[in-house]
Amino acid sequence: MASEAIEMKPQDAAAKAASAAPKGGDKLGMLVFLIVVLNTVAAGGMGYLLMQLSGKVAAFESKAKELEAKMSEEKKPQSPLGKEFIPQDLGVMYPLEPFLVNITSDRGPRFLQMKMELELETPALEDEIALKRPALRDAVIVLLTSRNYAELRDPNGMKKLRVDILRAMNNLLKSGQIKEVYFTQFHFN
Repeated sequence: MASEAIEMKPQDAAAKAASAAPKGGDKLGMLVFLIVVLNTVAAGGMGYLLMQLSGKVAAFESKAKELEAKMSEEKKPQSPLGKEFIPQDLGVMYPLEPFLVNITSDRGPRFLQMKMELELETPALEDEIALKRPALRDAVIVLLTSRNYAELRDPNGMKKLRVDILRAMNNLLKSGQIKEVYFTQFHFN
């Protein structure tokens, strides 16, 4: 009996081990299966949320474009009144050094200090202006000294001066034209 008990014990131990292995393996397999299912559900949920979010972003972008188009239409004046206030697209600007000239006045000699910038047709004109700077400055000085104080104080006199400066400078240039003359400083001492 003792030998039978010894012989049974290894068999019983093997049978117990065999019966215990499937139970533990079933639990582990079930746990892995649940983790895989939960991950799949979570990934699907995130995908759904991302699709919803991208739809909202696209709707927001289209609404923003509509608003921009509407605002740009509102900025354009519908009537000719106020057209002078529409900002112009300026070309290449070329600043000149300040001018200080004597001008005649009823009260004796006065000084005019002036700065101006030139709007050029093309950027290539900058090179020619740099080469002809002394001649261009001379033309402006001759025009300024030929005017008197009363003439330059009048707004129409300033407009005429601008046109005369533009014409005199353009007569000296060959590779292009100056589109406009802008006074950036204009005061008397």
